[in-house]
Amino acid sequence: MRRIVLMFSCTVLLAAMSCERVMDIPVISDGGRLCLECFPSNAHDTTFVRMYAALPINDADASMELSDVRLAVRVNGSSFTPKPYSSENDIYTYFVLAPMEVGDEFSVEASARDCPTVNSSSYIPEGVELAMSREVYKKWLRHRFTITREKGEKRYYAVSILGQERMETTYENPVEVREDDSYPSRPGAKIKNEWTAWTKKMTVDFIQYDYEMSSPIKSQNDGALGYETITQCRINGMNAVVFEDDGGQTPSLEIIVDIPYVEDMVRAANYSDDPYVIYRRTLYKVRTFQLSQEAYEYLNPQTNETMMSSGLVPPDIAPNNVSGGYGLVSGIGGTSSDWIDNPKRTE
Repeated sequence: MRRIVLMFSCTVLLAAMSCERVMDIPVISDGGRLCLECFPSNAHDTTFVRMYAALPINDADASMELSDVRLAVRVNGSSFTPKPYSSENDIYTYFVLAPMEVGDEFSVEASARDCPTVNSSSYIPEGVELAMSREVYKKWLRHRFTITREKGEKRYYAVSILGQERMETTYENPVEVREDDSYPSRPGAKIKNEWTAWTKKMTVDFIQYDYEMSSPIKSQNDGALGYETITQCRINGMNAVVFEDDGGQTPSLEIIVDIPYVEDMVRAANYSDDPYVIYRRTLYKVRTFQLSQEAYEYLNPQTNETMMSSGLVPPDIAPNNVSGGYGLVSGIGGTSSDWIDNPKRTE
């Protein structure tokens, strides 16, 4: 439950946390506040806005349900209408179709009953290019992302891998043209069917995968990238991996991201009264992003782990750039590949 808890003994606890970064504990004493999070990008035409309630510490019976929600989104001063996406676990998610370019300014303003208006703004930074190679490793499709750079300012990154299935069923004899969206059933998948008398083509877009990730390189703070500084999160409705480099201390940094390998398929049904052949092709799209330090710490709150375990604050309260409330609105610069073919298994 996203409730802010404040204890009188927090000063003693904070003194014992000298290894953690210094942060302010948000104190609520007179009504609820809104938590707002949003990561607009030029590599995705859909931006998601998430809202939820931070409750008063002196009202144990306060409800986290939001009502009378008002949300306004602007890109370079032009308004876009947000649409409801989900409201699970008292987290309210909206989406807005607003294609953006590098340098665009993004702002969001929100309010709800019993919560004051909150607002924040950001801009879309430059993207990042990561060299990528792929191989089929046992049951995984292994992606190796390599960053080569000179010493300088520390940088933060994210990678998202999407899948798409394209299926074509070719019949030996003409069949009745009909619509059938029953396969496959995947949360969030978009299904597009095209029929002719002999062929049905179906595209299932944006299949999400659970990732495994690792790296043998250590970061500047001596934390193994494969343990502390790589994590999986959600960005704009996509599963993503976020990680950091070590400020150029390591000339070549490699991150390994594994997703389940789905083999292409050809299946014939000649025994049927209506013989047909099914071709299934799997394709992938890779999106890479450059994050601000604030966005990275928000999405991967390892620096707040001790505070979270003490029960003081949820880890996603800080950093914060939302006026009148909590959360983060931060543009991320992205680049995206085209759809690329599924590699063949060689082992």
